[in-house]
Amino acid sequence: MSKLPIELHTRKGLMQLWSGVHLYPKQLQLRLKREIDRRNRLRSLGKPFKLMLLLLLYINISYSQVVVNTNSVYEFEIFTMQENNDCSVRAISSIGYDYYEAHKLLKESGREDCSPISLRTFIKALVKTKRFVGIYRLNRISNSKTFISDIAKDNIYIVFNQIHTWVIKDNKVYGNPSDKYSPILGYIEISYNK
Repeated sequence: MSKLPIELHTRKGLMQLWSGVHLYPKQLQLRLKREIDRRNRLRSLGKPFKLMLLLLLYINISYSQVVVNTNSVYEFEIFTMQENNDCSVRAISSIGYDYYEAHKLLKESGREDCSPISLRTFIKALVKTKRFVGIYRLNRISNSKTFISDIAKDNIYIVFNQIHTWVIKDNKVYGNPSDKYSPILGYIEISYNK
């Protein structure tokens, strides 16, 4: 096996390869460009920054909440019912009901298919479950992380803002992937037992 004239593991070798990059397939060109960019970033960062980056990654991983994407969990049911604007249905499903059962419960309380509902209609449906504990307004706007650390205890919480609702249960967020950052204006406390 003959030795390559270009040393790929060094910066000089990568730059020599880059000078003739137009001769290679597009996929290889992109991989080479990413590797050169990555090495340039790492070279300019220095050791103290690498240590700080590792520390930040550790803190972020240890303090982040788990988000259960209910769009994925109920994907089949949403598709079969041709549903949208169904965050209230997914919220009731996340507290321990079947999606179809939650859909029927909300429909009986006044929700029309594929439409958002008022808080009054939502509470009317939750009272029928016999698990409704109470509804509370927050004094200051919060998000899921602060809600979990400050308020969430032993029950299930359906949290809401003016346009959306999702669930916080067992220190997990059940809703859209962005719901851990969404503002919370109030919450509904639900007991675990049916």
